[in-house]
Amino acid sequence: MGFDKIILKILNLIRKKNYQNLETSKKISKENAIKRKISKRTPSSKKTYLILSGWYENKNPSILFRKRILKSGDSYIFYELSKKILSSRTEQVKEYMAEIRKEVIRDLKKIKNEKILIGTSLGGIPTLMIAKKEIVDYLILLMPSDSLAKGVWKSIRTRKIRKDLIKQKISLKKLEKIWKELEPKNNLKNLENTKIIIFNSKSDLVIPYKRSQNLIKEMKKRNLKILVFTNKELGHYLTAIKIYMSKKIFKLVN
Repeated sequence: MGFDKIILKILNLIRKKNYQNLETSKKISKENAIKRKISKRTPSSKKTYLILSGWYENKNPSILFRKRILKSGDSYIFYELSKKILSSRTEQVKEYMAEIRKEVIRDLKKIKNEKILIGTSLGGIPTLMIAKKEIVDYLILLMPSDSLAKGVWKSIRTRKIRKDLIKQKISLKKLEKIWKELEPKNNLKNLENTKIIIFNSKSDLVIPYKRSQNLIKEMKKRNLKILVFTNKELGHYLTAIKIYMSKKIFKLVN
């Protein structure tokens, strides 16, 4: 087991009872793209953070980050995405992503204060789809990719999905066409007035550094406002955990 995964398992042992008084949790049907939505709204808050989890990520890695949000007097909504949102069932994947977009946009429309939208890893796919449709003040992406299709085709975590796609006679080229509307590089419109912050890692084996760099290049072509922070040593999971546990995001949005 890799060091990243060991740390992730340790964090997943954090007892929920330590933070019960801070959160309102809503467990959603197993058939939904969003497994659980956890929210806490402070009446006098100036900012609301909307946080989309990554694939196979539960609510614990970001729990300290969300605790700090509350301590600062702000609000948040955390979306724990279902494991089933990514599979070889290509049309279903599109439906799940659309479902996530619809739910988050519904919440965004109710928010009157500053909106900070955060997507981790695979959660960056619907995050960009949301930001394209609904204007936010900050868009923060942790270990993003420029292409869902290429990510699935080349990632060490999605080998089984790739094999299943090949059995269906779906090539990478065909998959890119099927998922065209989901591709991050195709969801960069209407971001001219949004402040974009990207965190990536040169040691990322799940979403290789090249993938996030390609997305950054596409953003720069459109003259978008971007800040990029690159980690050299930590892998995919530890980079996310380090960001969640640090105060970096708070400093950048204040």
